[in-house]
Amino acid sequence: MTRNAPRRSSVEVLAPHECGRVVTASGLGLTRRGLLGAAAVGAGALVRVPAAFAAGPHPAGGGASVVGHRIWVNVRASAPARVKARLWPTAHPSQVVDTPWYATNRSDAARIPVPAASIVGTDWSWQGVVQDPLGLVPPIAGRVRTVSGWPHRGTPSAFTFAFGSCITHLYPARVLPHAAAADPKFFAIIGDMDYVDVGPGQNYALWSKWFRAWMRNQYVKPLVRKTPIMGVQDDHDYGLDGCWADTWKVYTAEAYADVIPGAQYPATSYRRWGLGDVDCWLLDCRRYKDPKHGPYENGLWMSNIRSVQRRWLLDGLAASPARIKVILSPRSFAYYWSKGEQALVTQWIQDHVSGTVVFCTGDRHQTAFVHPAPRIWELLACPINNPKKTLAYPVPGLVWVEHPDGTATSNAVGLVEVDTATARPSLTLRAVTDNGTTLHAETIRV
Repeated sequence: MTRNAPRRSSVEVLAPHECGRVVTASGLGLTRRGLLGAAAVGAGALVRVPAAFAAGPHPAGGGASVVGHRIWVNVRASAPARVKARLWPTAHPSQVVDTPWYATNRSDAARIPVPAASIVGTDWSWQGVVQDPLGLVPPIAGRVRTVSGWPHRGTPSAFTFAFGSCITHLYPARVLPHAAAADPKFFAIIGDMDYVDVGPGQNYALWSKWFRAWMRNQYVKPLVRKTPIMGVQDDHDYGLDGCWADTWKVYTAEAYADVIPGAQYPATSYRRWGLGDVDCWLLDCRRYKDPKHGPYENGLWMSNIRSVQRRWLLDGLAASPARIKVILSPRSFAYYWSKGEQALVTQWIQDHVSGTVVFCTGDRHQTAFVHPAPRIWELLACPINNPKKTLAYPVPGLVWVEHPDGTATSNAVGLVEVDTATARPSLTLRAVTDNGTTLHAETIRV
């Protein structure tokens, strides 16, 4: 069976109200008690229903994302199961949309498209629903979660989105509830969701465990419950510090796609979406990256994204009519992209791209605001929490950095506050730290 495909079984599955009668399978009589413990499959073979289903509640978890301007949800169980999603417009709770049942993957989750739902203009509520693999006990629905509606593309509007990277599970992530309190339309986790790429047991199961732990983290939960998660991996998520196109680990990408809503594997990991006067590009700076010391794809300089992804980005920027273009890059543009690639991208924007372009970046453990060229800005807001901080050396176009010429000390996430519904349209780039205070902000007229 293909993972995440709707479950189709040759076994006759009893509806919950039928479970009290006696059923014969290959001459074997099963009572209700027996059905809770086993199900008939084939000629006399028995498959036992997991004890978690027979013994009591089996709640659904998971989160939502947006791919192709449609809602996708990852419904998670705590054991192999079949799962589905139930959604409705928040203002119209009687208009329920039920998806088909899906078989869970190796991480006991399924990524489910919701074809009848749209993220544009409508707030949605949803529940994950879990049932034993053969449908022998009543399904159990999880808590109600929400997805906030996005403004129609190209329309003046006011909203916020948030981004961050680099969180070590051993430390609290106190800044994330402050990000959730800003009611962001989405939260982009742009890499390094944990640091378990050293030590024994480097396999799918290890990475699935820690990606699931991130989704259940008490500081992450306020975001997951009401905010679409737009995620991409960086080196510590790809299984090797400093990895590049030929060294990242496939099992980490498989686990990530199985657990994180909206993640795409084996499809290309980078993707684009838009809301209001903003178009967004989410890059992958590891799966397609050149090795640091060569050989380089172009023979001249290291590329973080290589030619196919770069062409997709540059052509998309040029074609976009959006007033604001946001590039979500796991690696800092000003600090980590090679001078050759910086120059190429900057010149293209100056020559072919309208409006304001903002890089939202992470990976480097410090906070900085950079203005490398007219109409181009970068907000580097990092880490969510990692005790290792970096030296704040100057780069061209540096506007503000925490502790100039010293070592950064704060944890941070980035908030981007868009307001194009006023007579003087603007966006504010804000770096927020653990106690909710603003480290620095820049308001830009657009």
